[in-house]
Amino acid sequence: MVKAGMLERINQDKILNLENIDKKFLNPTFDPNRDYSIPYMWGTIGIGYDKKRAGNPPNSWSYMYESDTYSGNISLLSEATDVIACALKYLGYSANTRNPREYSEAEELLINQKKHIKVFAEDNGQDLLASGDVILAQEYNGDIAQVMLEDDNISYIVPKEGSIIWEDCLCIPKDAPHKENAHKFIDFILRADIGAELADYIQYATPNRAAKDLMDDEYKSNPAIFPPDETVKLCENMLYQGEEVSRMIQDTWTRILAS
Repeated sequence: MVKAGMLERINQDKILNLENIDKKFLNPTFDPNRDYSIPYMWGTIGIGYDKKRAGNPPNSWSYMYESDTYSGNISLLSEATDVIACALKYLGYSANTRNPREYSEAEELLINQKKHIKVFAEDNGQDLLASGDVILAQEYNGDIAQVMLEDDNISYIVPKEGSIIWEDCLCIPKDAPHKENAHKFIDFILRADIGAELADYIQYATPNRAAKDLMDDEYKSNPAIFPPDETVKLCENMLYQGEEVSRMIQDTWTRILAS
């Protein structure tokens, strides 16, 4: 969006509550110095699972991408970038590779595994898991954390090969008619008490240090929300790498779905 000229530069002098944000979120690779985006929530992509039916925690992407152990009881996301990126991590490559050969390997992996996959879920893997329709669901951690509040038989794990760290951001569209209000709204969202209310409701990881301090230990110590540091180190942010790579991902996905 920055490269396409779709976003206004944020005036950080008007975001007084930016000081509440954990410093490790203030200089991301995709937006150095936070010129165009303010972190709202973050998390991982991993495996939600039914503890009783799965048995041991599925601690590897192999259960999703190269195994018949849970044949017919697996849901993957329907988002091309995320599914292919996790396949690349399983194969030992960077989620941000530009190598066509590595994308071909991911494509072959997924095509071979399709017979064991029940559905490419439209971000409702957590519902399929809660209803018993699947045993394993590739999902965003917060969606699984929400159903974990209702069902202690559901759990979540980031596979040992690593995964994707996603981040939801607050941005101001180019030529927005009410830029002053946009800055005020962002500042409001970054208040500690407001950030805590939001995090409590959606059960996603807040980058707002002051908000996190207001939360109870059940939230702060939940590894489905805040994975251990050693797990985070194995994960990557997804980066926009130009139209050529984007086309390669979409072409790969089209062949996977058509196979």
